Amino acid sequence: MKHPKLLLLHFLPLSHAFTTPSPHSRAYSATKTSIHLSSDPNNLSRRDVSSLLLSSLLAPLTTPAAGAAEAKTPKTVVITGCNSGIGLDAATRLAQRDDANYNIVMACRTLAKATAAANAVKESTPATNANIIPMECDLSSLSSISSFADSLKGLFISAASGGGVVPFVDALCLNAGVARDVGAKDVLRTRDGFEYTVGINHLGHFYLNHLLLPSVVRGGRIVVTA
Repeated sequence: MKHPKLLLLHFLPLSHAFTTPSPHSRAYSATKTSIHLSSDPNNLSRRDVSSLLLSSLLAPLTTPAAGAAEAKTPKTVVITGCNSGIGLDAATRLAQRDDANYNIVMACRTLAKATAAANAVKESTPATNANIIPMECDLSSLSSISSFADSLKGLFISAASGGGVVPFVDALCLNAGVARDVGAKDVLRTRDGFEYTVGINHLGHFYLNHLLLPSVVRGGRIVVTA
């Protein structure tokens, strides 16, 4: 059985961003990824490099040997924390691709944030073939995560499947995260009582991955940004 590829990304300084990671580094992937830059790398920001890398890892999901039917089937990419930063940039770059035959699920803390981000992608790529889907997924709430997973499956799994496990996620990008002021004296907690940063950045994503893992297609990708 071909298992999903787990890619852990550690965004390095620009001086290291264009080097090939060793098999022992956190950025290692069994699949070689080529990023073609149209501008001078010296003029790119760290965010530019990060979003280029992320979108490149999410995009090449159809192999040259794939059949015509497979090539025409939209690939489903789920991205958390994509209302700003590299998540929004990566979603936009995916939508801008010439082969943008994607369902791009933009999962954000509130539906309002997700809808605003989806509209921003659509406005910047009016000719895109991608299907941009805004959805709410509050990683500080286990019940919200569970509801998101159920709603996502309801969108892509037909009643004809009889309730069985039907893989439909080609790439799952666990990108959302918070960083509190290290000088803060108070301790914030999630709705379920976990420390806020750990609960959102780690436990929330762990639970989401647990719920969606059976829905990831064989050979699909799980990308974790760090």
